Amino acid sequence: MLLDLFLIVACAQAPRDDITYSAEQIIPLLRRYDLDGSAKLVNKTNISSKEVKIDLGASLWQEFPFTRLMVADHYLALWSSKDEAWFTYFPFELPSVNKLTAARTLHELVELLAPAGNPDNLKLRYLMQIPVVMESLEHEKGAFGTQLRAAYLFNDRLVWIWCGIKYSKSDTPRSLHTPFLESAVSISISPKFK
Repeated sequence: MLLDLFLIVACAQAPRDDITYSAEQIIPLLRRYDLDGSAKLVNKTNISSKEVKIDLGASLWQEFPFTRLMVADHYLALWSSKDEAWFTYFPFELPSVNKLTAARTLHELVELLAPAGNPDNLKLRYLMQIPVVMESLEHEKGAFGTQLRAAYLFNDRLVWIWCGIKYSKSDTPRSLHTPFLESAVSISISPKFK
């Protein structure tokens, strides 16, 4: 009887949140952009998203900043403990560094990070808070700054990009096509995952 009670209690327990997922588990799913496989891996059920701990490993040269993975119905995101921010994972071609640094408008940056050609990119743009940024940009008269964060997998390396842009004070309405005052781009690349 005591054994039966133990089995009932054990089966009724919620999934463990203290499990840490490894690069060997996460990277193949990122490579295929397998949202269903990712959801099954982290035991995401009946909720729109689930956040779990990850350990992508560390090399002698570089500590990976990513410590959490967000698995949702339509996207994956990586939490950077260094930046204290989410990097939306983009399952397509890595943008050119030269083009990123040459961009002069928010529209150009967004097109490079999440090209409009794919319908799923509209959802990913929403996750980057582009609609919120556009509204703030149009209504804010003072100096304005924002940041965009994106992550990619390229040749079995994780690449994460941070773009910061600033606009000067303006009495006229600004848009996605308004040139910004200055920008900074930071690109980090991991060693190859095995």
